[in-house]
Amino acid sequence: MASPMDKSGAAARWTLLETIRAYAFEKLAEHAEAEIAAKHHASYFRDLFAPPARGARSSSLSDENLARHVLEIDNVRAALDWSFSPAGDPAIGVDLTVAYAPVWRHLSLMSECRERCERALLSPEPHVTANMQLRMELQINLASAIFITMGPPEQAKALLIEALATADALNDLNAQAGALSMLISIYFSRGEYGNAQIAAERIEQIAHRIGDPIHLRFAYQQMANTLLTRGRSREAQQYLERVLRISAASGDRRDAIYYNSNDHAADRATLAAALWVQGFTDQALNEARLSLKQLQGADHPLLLCRTLFGISRMSTMTGDFATADREIARLIEVAKGSNARLWETLAHFLKGKLLVERGEFAQGLLVLRDAFETCDRTGWHMSYGESIGALALGLAGTGRLDEALIALDDAMAADGRGWWYASELLRIKGEILLQQAADQLVLAAEDCFNQAAQIARERGALFWELRVALSLARLRVSQDRSHEARALLASVYDRFTEGFATADLQAARTMLEGLPP
Repeated sequence: MASPMDKSGAAARWTLLETIRAYAFEKLAEHAEAEIAAKHHASYFRDLFAPPARGARSSSLSDENLARHVLEIDNVRAALDWSFSPAGDPAIGVDLTVAYAPVWRHLSLMSECRERCERALLSPEPHVTANMQLRMELQINLASAIFITMGPPEQAKALLIEALATADALNDLNAQAGALSMLISIYFSRGEYGNAQIAAERIEQIAHRIGDPIHLRFAYQQMANTLLTRGRSREAQQYLERVLRISAASGDRRDAIYYNSNDHAADRATLAAALWVQGFTDQALNEARLSLKQLQGADHPLLLCRTLFGISRMSTMTGDFATADREIARLIEVAKGSNARLWETLAHFLKGKLLVERGEFAQGLLVLRDAFETCDRTGWHMSYGESIGALALGLAGTGRLDEALIALDDAMAADGRGWWYASELLRIKGEILLQQAADQLVLAAEDCFNQAAQIARERGALFWELRVALSLARLRVSQDRSHEARALLASVYDRFTEGFATADLQAARTMLEGLPP
Protein backbone atom coordinates (compact mmCIF):
# COMPACT_ATOMS: atom_id res chain seq x y z
CA MET A 1 0.00 0.00 0.00
CA ALA A 2 1.42 3.37 -1.01
CA SER A 3 2.14 6.02 1.59
CA PRO A 4 -0.31 8.95 1.52
CA MET A 5 0.73 12.36 0.29
CA ASP A 6 -0.10 15.46 2.35
CA LYS A 7 -0.73 18.44 0.06
CA SER A 8 -2.09 20.79 2.73
CA GLY A 9 1.14 22.79 3.07
CA ALA A 10 3.16 24.90 0.66
CA ALA A 11 5.04 21.77 -0.42
CA ALA A 12 3.72 18.22 -0.72
CA ARG A 13 4.98 15.72 1.88
CA TRP A 14 4.90 11.95 1.94
CA THR A 15 3.77 10.45 5.22
CA LEU A 16 4.20 6.90 6.50
CA LEU A 17 1.20 4.83 7.45
CA GLU A 18 1.40 3.80 11.11
CA THR A 19 1.61 0.13 10.15
CA ILE A 20 4.60 0.78 7.88
CA ARG A 21 6.22 2.99 10.52
CA ALA A 22 5.86 0.25 13.16
CA TYR A 23 7.31 -2.34 10.77
CA ALA A 24 10.27 -0.10 9.95
CA PHE A 25 11.03 0.45 13.67
CA GLU A 26 10.83 -3.28 14.24
CA LYS A 27 13.36 -4.00 11.47
CA LEU A 28 15.70 -1.28 12.71
CA ALA A 29 15.62 -2.80 16.18
CA GLU A 30 16.28 -6.28 14.81
CA HIS A 31 19.44 -5.04 13.12
CA ALA A 32 20.55 -2.85 16.07
CA GLU A 33 20.20 0.25 13.92
CA ALA A 34 17.41 2.03 15.81
CA GLU A 35 19.80 4.29 17.74
CA ILE A 36 21.82 5.08 14.62
CA ALA A 37 18.65 6.08 12.77
CA ALA A 38 17.46 8.15 15.74
CA LYS A 39 20.77 10.02 15.85
CA HIS A 40 20.66 10.73 12.12
CA HIS A 41 17.08 11.93 12.52
CA ALA A 42 17.93 14.25 15.43
CA SER A 43 21.06 15.56 13.71
CA TYR A 44 19.11 16.31 10.55
CA PHE A 45 16.57 18.49 12.33
CA ARG A 46 19.25 20.12 14.49
CA ASP A 47 21.13 21.09 11.31
CA LEU A 48 17.91 22.15 9.60
CA PHE A 49 16.89 24.62 12.32
CA ALA A 50 20.28 25.42 13.89
CA PRO A 51 22.95 25.00 11.21
CA PRO A 52 26.42 25.12 12.78
CA ALA A 53 27.66 27.64 10.21
CA ARG A 54 24.95 30.16 11.00
CA GLY A 55 26.83 31.63 13.93
CA ALA A 56 24.87 33.70 16.41
CA ARG A 57 21.25 32.66 16.53
CA SER A 58 18.47 35.05 15.63
CA SER A 59 14.83 35.09 16.61
CA SER A 60 13.93 36.30 13.12
CA LEU A 61 11.63 33.93 11.24
CA SER A 62 9.97 34.58 7.92
CA ASP A 63 6.38 33.44 7.50
CA GLU A 64 7.64 30.67 5.21
CA ASN A 65 10.26 29.46 7.69
CA LEU A 66 7.81 29.65 10.57
CA ALA A 67 5.29 27.52 8.69
CA ARG A 68 8.02 24.96 7.94
CA HIS A 69 9.15 24.93 11.57
CA VAL A 70 5.60 24.42 12.81
CA LEU A 71 5.07 21.55 10.38
CA GLU A 72 8.00 19.64 11.87
CA ILE A 73 6.92 19.89 15.51
CA ASP A 74 6.41 16.15 15.95
CA ASN A 75 9.79 15.42 14.37
CA VAL A 76 11.36 17.93 16.75
CA ARG A 77 9.64 16.32 19.72
CA ALA A 78 10.88 12.88 18.71
CA ALA A 79 14.40 14.22 18.17
CA LEU A 80 14.46 15.89 21.59
CA ASP A 81 13.06 12.83 23.35
CA TRP A 82 15.90 10.74 21.88
CA SER A 83 18.57 13.41 22.48
CA PHE A 84 17.93 13.51 26.22
CA SER A 85 17.43 9.75 26.56
CA PRO A 86 20.21 7.61 28.13
CA ALA A 87 21.44 6.61 24.65
CA GLY A 88 20.99 10.08 23.15
CA ASP A 89 23.20 13.08 22.47
CA PRO A 90 22.27 16.00 24.76
CA ALA A 91 24.40 18.44 22.73
CA ILE A 92 22.04 17.94 19.77
CA GLY A 93 19.07 18.38 22.11
CA VAL A 94 20.38 21.66 23.52
CA ASP A 95 20.97 23.16 20.08
CA LEU A 96 17.58 22.05 18.82
CA THR A 97 15.76 23.31 21.95
CA VAL A 98 17.24 26.79 21.56
CA ALA A 99 16.46 26.89 17.86
CA TYR A 100 12.86 25.74 18.31
CA ALA A 101 11.90 27.79 21.38
CA PRO A 102 10.56 30.75 19.34
CA VAL A 103 8.15 28.36 17.62
CA TRP A 104 6.73 27.03 20.89
CA ARG A 105 6.28 30.62 22.00
CA HIS A 106 4.63 31.62 18.74
CA LEU A 107 2.23 28.68 19.10
CA SER A 108 1.67 29.62 22.77
CA LEU A 109 2.81 26.13 23.82
CA MET A 110 4.33 27.59 26.96
CA SER A 111 4.13 24.47 29.11
CA GLU A 112 6.05 22.52 26.49
CA CYS A 113 8.52 25.37 26.05
CA ARG A 114 9.09 25.43 29.81
CA GLU A 115 9.58 21.68 30.07
CA ARG A 116 11.97 21.48 27.09
CA CYS A 117 14.09 24.49 28.09
CA GLU A 118 14.32 23.33 31.69
CA ARG A 119 15.44 19.89 30.54
CA ALA A 120 18.12 21.42 28.32
CA LEU A 121 19.42 23.67 31.10
CA LEU A 122 19.64 20.75 33.52
CA SER A 123 21.69 18.74 31.05
CA PRO A 124 25.18 17.87 32.33
CA GLU A 125 26.40 18.39 28.76
CA PRO A 126 29.40 20.80 28.88
CA HIS A 127 27.94 22.36 25.75
CA VAL A 128 25.41 24.17 28.00
CA THR A 129 27.82 25.61 30.55
CA ALA A 130 30.59 26.44 28.09
CA ASN A 131 28.41 28.15 25.48
CA MET A 132 27.23 31.38 27.10
CA GLN A 133 24.98 32.23 24.15
CA LEU A 134 23.11 28.94 24.32
CA ARG A 135 22.63 29.11 28.07
CA MET A 136 21.43 32.72 27.90
CA GLU A 137 18.80 31.98 25.25
CA LEU A 138 17.54 28.97 27.18
CA GLN A 139 17.25 31.10 30.32
CA ILE A 140 15.23 33.86 28.61
CA ASN A 141 12.86 31.40 26.99
CA LEU A 142 12.44 29.42 30.20
CA ALA A 143 11.75 32.58 32.24
CA SER A 144 9.10 33.63 29.74
CA ALA A 145 7.40 30.23 29.96
CA ILE A 146 7.58 30.26 33.75
CA PHE A 147 5.86 33.66 33.77
CA ILE A 148 2.97 32.65 31.52
CA THR A 149 2.42 29.34 33.34
CA MET A 150 2.87 30.99 36.78
CA GLY A 151 5.86 28.95 37.84
CA PRO A 152 8.23 30.08 40.64
CA PRO A 153 8.82 33.85 40.29
CA GLU A 154 12.16 33.78 42.09
CA GLN A 155 13.43 31.21 39.60
CA ALA A 156 12.30 33.38 36.68
CA LYS A 157 13.97 36.47 38.12
CA ALA A 158 17.25 34.64 38.82
CA LEU A 159 17.30 33.25 35.28
CA LEU A 160 16.76 36.69 33.77
CA ILE A 161 19.35 38.45 35.91
CA GLU A 162 21.97 35.90 34.86
CA ALA A 163 20.83 36.05 31.22
CA LEU A 164 21.00 39.86 31.21
CA ALA A 165 24.53 39.77 32.62
CA THR A 166 25.53 37.36 29.85
CA ALA A 167 23.83 39.49 27.20
CA ASP A 168 25.75 42.51 28.47
CA ALA A 169 29.03 40.58 28.37
CA LEU A 170 28.31 39.42 24.81
CA ASN A 171 27.00 42.86 23.78
CA ASP A 172 23.93 41.04 22.41
CA LEU A 173 21.38 43.84 22.10
CA ASN A 174 18.50 41.55 21.10
CA ALA A 175 19.01 39.34 24.13
CA GLN A 176 19.33 42.40 26.38
CA ALA A 177 15.92 43.61 25.19
CA GLY A 178 14.39 40.17 25.65
CA ALA A 179 15.68 39.74 29.20
CA LEU A 180 14.68 43.28 30.19
CA SER A 181 11.20 42.78 28.75
CA MET A 182 10.56 39.76 30.96
CA LEU A 183 12.09 41.54 33.96
CA ILE A 184 9.51 44.31 33.47
CA SER A 185 6.73 41.75 33.87
CA ILE A 186 8.31 40.51 37.09
CA TYR A 187 8.75 44.05 38.40
CA PHE A 188 5.07 44.73 37.73
CA SER A 189 4.07 41.63 39.67
CA ARG A 190 6.06 42.91 42.66
CA GLY A 191 4.87 46.51 42.46
CA GLU A 192 8.40 47.67 41.53
CA TYR A 193 7.16 50.24 39.01
CA GLY A 194 10.28 52.39 39.20
CA ASN A 195 12.47 49.45 38.25
CA ALA A 196 10.05 48.57 35.46
CA GLN A 197 10.36 52.05 33.98
CA ILE A 198 14.16 51.99 34.20
CA ALA A 199 14.15 48.69 32.31
CA ALA A 200 11.73 50.05 29.69
CA GLU A 201 13.89 53.15 29.17
CA ARG A 202 16.92 50.92 28.64
CA ILE A 203 15.00 48.87 26.04
CA GLU A 204 14.23 52.10 24.19
CA GLN A 205 17.93 53.05 24.21
CA ILE A 206 18.81 49.60 22.86
CA ALA A 207 16.23 49.91 20.10
CA HIS A 208 17.65 53.24 18.97
CA ARG A 209 21.13 51.69 18.91
CA ILE A 210 19.86 48.87 16.70
CA GLY A 211 17.99 51.40 14.54
CA ASP A 212 15.34 48.93 13.42
CA PRO A 213 11.60 49.78 13.29
CA ILE A 214 10.53 46.41 14.71
CA HIS A 215 12.70 46.88 17.77
CA LEU A 216 11.46 50.45 18.12
CA ARG A 217 7.87 49.25 18.09
CA PHE A 218 8.67 46.76 20.80
CA ALA A 219 10.47 49.41 22.87
CA TYR A 220 7.57 51.86 22.55
CA GLN A 221 5.13 49.13 23.62
CA GLN A 222 7.15 48.50 26.77
CA MET A 223 7.41 52.21 27.57
CA ALA A 224 3.67 52.72 27.01
CA ASN A 225 2.67 49.83 29.26
CA THR A 226 5.03 51.01 32.00
CA LEU A 227 3.88 54.63 31.83
CA LEU A 228 0.21 53.65 31.83
CA THR A 229 0.68 51.44 34.87
CA ARG A 230 2.34 54.35 36.67
CA GLY A 231 -0.59 56.63 35.90
CA ARG A 232 1.08 58.68 33.16
CA SER A 233 -1.60 58.07 30.57
CA ARG A 234 -0.86 61.05 28.31
CA GLU A 235 2.76 59.98 27.84
CA ALA A 236 1.63 56.38 27.33
CA GLN A 237 -0.77 57.59 24.61
CA GLN A 238 2.07 59.34 22.79
CA TYR A 239 4.18 56.18 22.75
CA LEU A 240 1.26 54.06 21.56
CA GLU A 241 0.51 56.48 18.74
CA ARG A 242 4.14 56.08 17.65
CA VAL A 243 3.71 52.29 17.77
CA LEU A 244 0.67 52.44 15.51
CA ARG A 245 2.51 54.62 12.99
CA ILE A 246 5.26 52.03 12.57
CA SER A 247 4.34 49.13 10.30
CA ALA A 248 6.26 45.88 10.54
CA ALA A 249 7.68 44.53 7.31
CA SER A 250 5.47 41.85 5.80
CA GLY A 251 6.61 38.38 6.74
CA ASP A 252 8.98 39.55 9.48
CA ARG A 253 8.62 37.27 12.48
CA ARG A 254 11.31 38.59 14.76
CA ASP A 255 8.55 39.05 17.27
CA ALA A 256 8.07 35.29 17.58
CA ILE A 257 10.33 35.48 20.61
CA TYR A 258 8.11 38.13 22.20
CA TYR A 259 4.55 38.89 21.09
CA ASN A 260 3.22 39.31 17.59
CA SER A 261 4.23 42.94 17.05
CA ASN A 262 2.89 42.77 13.49
CA ASP A 263 -0.63 43.00 14.90
CA HIS A 264 -1.93 46.32 16.22
CA ALA A 265 -4.84 44.79 18.16
CA ALA A 266 -3.19 44.69 21.58
CA ASP A 267 -1.65 48.15 21.05
CA ARG A 268 -5.08 49.59 20.27
CA ALA A 269 -6.55 47.97 23.38
CA THR A 270 -3.83 49.61 25.49
CA LEU A 271 -4.35 52.93 23.72
CA ALA A 272 -8.06 52.64 24.52
CA ALA A 273 -7.23 52.44 28.23
CA ALA A 274 -4.91 55.47 28.03
CA LEU A 275 -7.59 57.53 26.26
CA TRP A 276 -10.36 56.43 28.59
CA VAL A 277 -8.47 57.46 31.76
CA GLN A 278 -8.01 60.93 30.27
CA GLY A 279 -11.73 61.22 29.61
CA PHE A 280 -11.69 60.59 25.84
CA THR A 281 -14.20 57.78 26.14
CA ASP A 282 -15.60 57.80 22.60
CA GLN A 283 -12.09 57.65 21.13
CA ALA A 284 -11.26 54.86 23.58
CA LEU A 285 -14.33 52.86 22.57
CA ASN A 286 -13.45 53.31 18.91
CA GLU A 287 -9.94 51.96 19.50
CA ALA A 288 -11.42 49.04 21.44
CA ARG A 289 -13.78 48.24 18.56
CA LEU A 290 -10.89 48.39 16.09
CA SER A 291 -8.82 46.05 18.25
CA LEU A 292 -11.67 43.53 18.34
CA LYS A 293 -12.01 43.77 14.57
CA GLN A 294 -8.28 43.16 14.09
CA LEU A 295 -8.49 40.09 16.32
CA GLN A 296 -10.69 38.30 13.82
CA GLY A 297 -8.78 35.25 12.64
CA ALA A 298 -5.91 35.87 15.09
CA ASP A 299 -3.72 32.77 15.44
CA HIS A 300 -1.67 33.86 18.44
CA PRO A 301 -3.42 32.98 21.74
CA LEU A 302 -1.12 35.05 23.97
CA LEU A 303 -1.66 38.14 21.82
CA LEU A 304 -5.38 37.43 21.95
CA CYS A 305 -5.27 37.18 25.74
CA ARG A 306 -3.44 40.49 26.12
CA THR A 307 -5.94 42.26 23.87
CA LEU A 308 -9.03 40.72 25.45
CA PHE A 309 -7.73 41.65 28.89
CA GLY A 310 -7.42 45.32 27.91
CA ILE A 311 -10.90 45.42 26.36
CA SER A 312 -12.52 43.59 29.29
CA ARG A 313 -10.88 45.87 31.81
CA MET A 314 -12.05 49.06 30.12
CA SER A 315 -15.56 47.73 29.49
CA THR A 316 -15.97 46.91 33.17
CA MET A 317 -14.79 50.39 34.19
CA THR A 318 -17.07 52.23 31.80
CA GLY A 319 -20.15 50.21 32.73
CA ASP A 320 -20.41 48.27 29.48
CA PHE A 321 -21.11 45.06 31.37
CA ALA A 322 -22.41 43.10 28.38
CA THR A 323 -19.14 43.54 26.47
CA ALA A 324 -17.11 42.88 29.60
CA ASP A 325 -19.00 39.67 30.36
CA ARG A 326 -18.60 38.37 26.80
CA GLU A 327 -14.89 39.17 26.46
CA ILE A 328 -13.95 37.93 29.95
CA ALA A 329 -15.55 34.58 29.14
CA ARG A 330 -13.64 34.53 25.87
CA LEU A 331 -10.39 35.39 27.65
CA ILE A 332 -10.85 32.55 30.14
CA GLU A 333 -11.52 30.09 27.32
CA VAL A 334 -8.45 31.13 25.29
CA ALA A 335 -6.19 31.18 28.36
CA LYS A 336 -7.31 27.72 29.47
CA GLY A 337 -6.78 26.34 25.98
CA SER A 338 -3.19 27.62 25.98
CA ASN A 339 -2.43 26.73 29.62
CA ALA A 340 -1.71 30.45 30.11
CA ARG A 341 -2.41 30.45 33.85
CA LEU A 342 -1.28 34.06 34.12
CA TRP A 343 -4.01 35.31 31.80
CA GLU A 344 -6.59 32.93 33.23
CA THR A 345 -5.95 34.32 36.72
CA LEU A 346 -6.13 37.91 35.50
CA ALA A 347 -9.41 37.06 33.77
CA HIS A 348 -10.83 35.78 37.06
CA PHE A 349 -9.82 39.01 38.78
CA LEU A 350 -11.80 40.86 36.10
CA LYS A 351 -14.74 38.48 36.45
CA GLY A 352 -14.83 39.05 40.21
CA LYS A 353 -14.66 42.82 39.71
CA LEU A 354 -17.50 42.69 37.17
CA LEU A 355 -19.70 40.73 39.58
CA VAL A 356 -19.03 43.28 42.33
CA GLU A 357 -19.80 46.19 39.99
CA ARG A 358 -23.12 44.48 39.20
CA GLY A 359 -23.94 44.24 42.90
CA GLU A 360 -23.39 40.47 43.09
CA PHE A 361 -21.09 40.92 46.06
CA ALA A 362 -20.99 37.42 47.54
CA GLN A 363 -20.31 35.72 44.21
CA GLY A 364 -17.76 38.37 43.28
CA LEU A 365 -15.91 37.82 46.56
CA LEU A 366 -15.69 34.08 45.91
CA VAL A 367 -14.15 34.61 42.47
CA LEU A 368 -11.74 37.29 43.72
CA ARG A 369 -10.58 35.26 46.70
CA ASP A 370 -9.92 32.26 44.48
CA ALA A 371 -7.76 34.42 42.20
CA PHE A 372 -5.88 35.90 45.17
CA GLU A 373 -5.29 32.40 46.51
CA THR A 374 -3.78 31.38 43.17
CA CYS A 375 -1.43 34.36 43.32
CA ASP A 376 -0.46 33.68 46.94
CA ARG A 377 0.20 30.03 46.13
CA THR A 378 2.36 30.78 43.10
CA GLY A 379 3.99 34.01 44.30
CA TRP A 380 2.77 36.10 41.36
CA HIS A 381 0.93 39.22 42.62
CA MET A 382 -0.70 40.66 39.52
CA SER A 383 -3.25 43.47 39.31
CA TYR A 384 -3.43 43.72 43.08
CA GLY A 385 -4.37 47.38 43.57
CA GLU A 386 -7.28 47.25 41.15
CA SER A 387 -8.44 43.86 42.40
CA ILE A 388 -8.18 44.87 46.05
CA GLY A 389 -10.40 47.84 45.22
CA ALA A 390 -13.00 45.39 43.93
CA LEU A 391 -12.46 43.15 46.96
CA ALA A 392 -13.02 46.10 49.30
CA LEU A 393 -16.25 47.04 47.53
CA GLY A 394 -17.41 43.42 47.76
CA LEU A 395 -16.62 43.27 51.47
CA ALA A 396 -18.40 46.56 52.06
CA GLY A 397 -21.37 45.31 50.06
CA THR A 398 -21.68 42.37 52.45
CA GLY A 399 -21.34 44.59 55.54
CA ARG A 400 -17.70 43.77 56.35
CA LEU A 401 -16.50 47.38 56.43
CA ASP A 402 -13.51 46.92 58.75
CA GLU A 403 -12.10 44.14 56.56
CA ALA A 404 -12.59 46.34 53.51
CA LEU A 405 -10.62 49.20 55.07
CA ILE A 406 -7.78 46.90 56.15
CA ALA A 407 -7.52 45.54 52.58
CA LEU A 408 -7.40 49.08 51.15
CA ASP A 409 -4.78 50.27 53.63
CA ASP A 410 -2.60 47.25 52.83
CA ALA A 411 -2.89 47.96 49.09
CA MET A 412 -2.02 51.63 49.47
CA ALA A 413 0.89 50.86 51.77
CA ALA A 414 2.29 48.55 49.08
CA ASP A 415 1.58 50.71 46.04
CA GLY A 416 1.54 54.20 47.54
CA ARG A 417 0.69 56.98 45.12
CA GLY A 418 2.77 55.51 42.32
CA TRP A 419 0.15 53.29 40.75
CA TRP A 420 -2.45 54.21 38.14
CA TYR A 421 -5.29 53.07 40.43
CA ALA A 422 -4.22 55.06 43.51
CA SER A 423 -6.86 57.75 43.04
CA GLU A 424 -9.66 55.20 42.80
CA LEU A 425 -8.43 53.30 45.87
CA LEU A 426 -8.57 56.50 47.91
CA ARG A 427 -12.06 57.30 46.61
CA ILE A 428 -13.29 53.80 47.51
CA LYS A 429 -11.81 54.19 51.00
CA GLY A 430 -13.66 57.48 51.42
CA GLU A 431 -16.95 55.87 50.38
CA ILE A 432 -16.49 52.99 52.84
CA LEU A 433 -15.60 55.38 55.68
CA LEU A 434 -18.89 57.18 55.05
CA GLN A 435 -20.77 53.88 55.27
CA GLN A 436 -19.61 53.48 58.87
CA ALA A 437 -22.03 56.28 59.79
CA ALA A 438 -19.69 57.87 62.33
CA ASP A 439 -19.54 61.67 62.32
CA GLN A 440 -15.82 61.71 63.13
CA LEU A 441 -15.10 59.72 59.96
CA VAL A 442 -16.63 62.29 57.61
CA LEU A 443 -13.50 64.43 57.74
CA ALA A 444 -11.35 61.36 57.09
CA ALA A 445 -13.54 60.51 54.09
CA GLU A 446 -13.27 64.07 52.76
CA ASP A 447 -9.50 63.88 53.12
CA CYS A 448 -9.50 60.67 51.04
CA PHE A 449 -11.61 62.35 48.35
CA ASN A 450 -9.38 65.43 48.28
CA GLN A 451 -6.21 63.33 47.98
CA ALA A 452 -7.82 61.27 45.23
CA ALA A 453 -8.84 64.41 43.33
CA GLN A 454 -5.34 65.86 43.60
CA ILE A 455 -3.70 62.69 42.26
CA ALA A 456 -6.20 62.53 39.38
CA ARG A 457 -5.60 66.17 38.45
CA GLU A 458 -1.81 65.78 38.61
CA ARG A 459 -2.02 62.86 36.19
CA GLY A 460 -4.60 64.30 33.84
CA ALA A 461 -6.92 61.43 34.73
CA LEU A 462 -10.25 63.15 34.08
CA PHE A 463 -12.20 59.91 34.38
CA TRP A 464 -10.95 59.28 37.93
CA GLU A 465 -11.50 62.94 38.73
CA LEU A 466 -15.17 62.62 37.70
CA ARG A 467 -15.65 59.64 39.99
CA VAL A 468 -14.18 61.58 42.90
CA ALA A 469 -16.38 64.58 42.07
CA LEU A 470 -19.45 62.36 42.12
CA SER A 471 -18.51 61.00 45.55
CA LEU A 472 -17.84 64.48 46.94
CA ALA A 473 -21.02 65.88 45.42
CA ARG A 474 -23.12 63.14 47.02
CA LEU A 475 -21.50 63.95 50.37
CA ARG A 476 -22.25 67.65 49.97
CA VAL A 477 -25.88 66.90 49.15
CA SER A 478 -26.17 64.80 52.32
CA GLN A 479 -24.82 67.84 54.22
CA ASP A 480 -27.46 70.15 52.64
CA ARG A 481 -24.75 71.91 50.64
CA SER A 482 -26.31 71.38 47.23
CA HIS A 483 -24.89 74.53 45.66
CA GLU A 484 -21.35 73.40 46.51
CA ALA A 485 -22.17 69.95 45.15
CA ARG A 486 -23.31 71.41 41.86
CA ALA A 487 -20.29 73.71 41.52
CA LEU A 488 -17.67 71.03 42.12
CA LEU A 489 -19.38 68.42 39.94
CA ALA A 490 -20.05 70.84 37.09
CA SER A 491 -16.41 72.02 37.15
CA VAL A 492 -15.34 68.48 36.22
CA TYR A 493 -18.30 67.47 34.03
CA ASP A 494 -17.97 70.57 31.85
CA ARG A 495 -14.43 69.59 30.88
CA PHE A 496 -15.64 66.46 29.08
CA THR A 497 -16.10 66.70 25.34
CA GLU A 498 -17.28 63.14 24.63
CA GLY A 499 -18.42 59.88 26.18
CA PHE A 500 -21.70 61.23 27.51
CA ALA A 501 -23.46 57.87 27.04
CA THR A 502 -21.19 56.11 29.54
CA ALA A 503 -22.44 55.22 33.03
CA ASP A 504 -20.41 57.74 35.06
CA LEU A 505 -21.19 60.71 32.84
CA GLN A 506 -24.86 59.79 32.77
CA ALA A 507 -24.84 59.63 36.58
CA ALA A 508 -23.17 63.04 36.73
CA ARG A 509 -25.69 64.56 34.32
CA THR A 510 -28.65 63.11 36.23
CA MET A 511 -27.27 64.50 39.46
CA LEU A 512 -26.63 67.94 37.98
CA GLU A 513 -30.15 68.09 36.58
CA GLY A 514 -31.55 67.39 40.03
CA LEU A 515 -29.48 70.04 41.82
CA PRO A 516 -30.54 73.69 42.15
CA PRO A 517 -28.77 76.11 39.78
